[in-house]
Formats: sequence, structure tokens, C-alpha cells
Amino acid sequence: MIDDRGLCLCIDDACNVFTLSQSCSTGAVDTGHGLKRVGQMHAGEFVNRLRSSAPASSSNSTVDDAGARRRRVIWASADGALGMITSLHDESEFARCSLIQDAIEQEVRSTMVLPHGAWRDVQEEPMESSTSSSHSGFVDG
Repeated sequence: MIDDRGLCLCIDDACNVFTLSQSCSTGAVDTGHGLKRVGQMHAGEFVNRLRSSAPASSSNSTVDDAGARRRRVIWASADGALGMITSLHDESEFARCSLIQDAIEQEVRSTMVLPHGAWRDVQEEPMESSTSSSHSGFVDG
């Protein structure tokens, strides 16, 4: 799924979610386009459907109180789980949401078997749990 800012949301077979950004090459010989990974997170579910969504609207983005458009994508997993991915306004909103996420993690840390950050780290291979890379660009919850 690609939005008007050149961002692409995709899911792999290892239950990972990625945000890719369109990047243009400025070289004289190569005038091709590429995709750069700007966000990644382990979803924990085998996602088999992504759909743009906007409640009570015909558009796939909604306008919030500040007048900014937010993209929303609903996902469904093979096990029947549903989730929503929505865009944030800017870096300050991302930082604020990240602080909330971290505060919640600190509160429930004693009840967690696997730390939240370790659960959301990207699994490189579906069957190899030992290879992973840190999650980034997503706020969970």
C-alpha cells in the first residue's frame, strides 16, 4: 500500500511489518527508483490482508481536529486477529506516543515473560528465532 508521501506499508512471511520510503537516484547513469526501509516491527501474527480504511467516509484517510489527514490501514491475520496502523502527524507526536508506550511497558514489566522490545524486534527468517534486528519507526499500542 503506497500513500501520497511515497511511503509503502508491507508485511513479510515472518510476521514483520515494514514501512518503505520511495527514494530517487540522482546519478546521471542510473535514473531508477528504490525503496528504503524507514520502519520495521514484528507483528506477531501472519497478516494476510491489508485494507485502507476511513470510518464513515469514502476516502482512505480521515481529517482530525487539527485538520491534518491521517492514513489508516486495517490488517487481518490468518488466525482472525485484527489491527490498525495509522499515521502520526510529526516527530513530536511520535516521540510523545513512544514515551507513553515506554511508561506502559515499565508498569507491566513484572508480568511480562518476554520484554516488549524483544517481542517487537524484527525476525529475519520465519523459522530462525535467533536472528533479529531492532524494531523502529512504529509505536505499539
